[in-house]
Amino acid sequence: MTPASTVRVLSLIHDPTWTESRVDDELRRRGHEVELRCHAAGDPLPRPDELGDEFGAVVVNGGPVSTWQAPDHPFMGREIEFAAEVLAAGVPFLGLCLGAHVLGAALGVSTEARADGVAEFGFCPIEPTAAGLDLFGDLDHVFQCHYEALIDLPDGAELLATGSLFPIQAFRLAPRPAAGAAIGLQFHPDARRDMIEGWWAGNAATRERPGVQPLAEQLVDAERFEPARAAFVGRLVDRWLPATGETRAPAPEATPARPEVGAR
Repeated sequence: MTPASTVRVLSLIHDPTWTESRVDDELRRRGHEVELRCHAAGDPLPRPDELGDEFGAVVVNGGPVSTWQAPDHPFMGREIEFAAEVLAAGVPFLGLCLGAHVLGAALGVSTEARADGVAEFGFCPIEPTAAGLDLFGDLDHVFQCHYEALIDLPDGAELLATGSLFPIQAFRLAPRPAAGAAIGLQFHPDARRDMIEGWWAGNAATRERPGVQPLAEQLVDAERFEPARAAFVGRLVDRWLPATGETRAPAPEATPARPEVGAR
């Protein structure tokens, strides 16, 4: 297994133009190689035999197609299968928003919107659990852009953070070896301050839902919470890809799921 200090990371995006990410920035800053692929636009996913030495970690980012829409969007069903392959290979997996839903779907958990249609779009409060305190530190507001979320915690996962509107905000598969982790985050640590206005412009349907924070307030909060957000991304990368060459043991077996899940 390639040491984490030289990991080649697959960052799976869902639009060819969505190439900016604070998480990818941080991975590169630590010396990792990040390769962007857009499977939704036809880029191939790695074969199971390429997971490990070829790709030492996988990030699945947000997107506009929900996992429950897989019957109408075959790429989504394939991404759910791919997530199960990543887990079976013991390769670290990081799911952001839709990516967390893909991780949940690979483990048999579906997503849904709230009955009242409320969205989280903007900076929203979260509460770390005891298991998540070391990761979250003083971060208690995160940037969100979604109106669907996992309805339950996957089997074998521990909750790292919760929220009043959508209870499952962060989780980690456990037990995991010290050399890697599978983590799902409902929120977007990948969104830098300079990206927020573009997200507002590109999410017209979401911003019409109740509960959305006005753009002006989002920009103020982006400055307010920037130190805590930046520190969190550093801790996230450090804990997700520890600097060690230890072999990663396989994760708990993923249960292939019927694609009945939703996303940003």
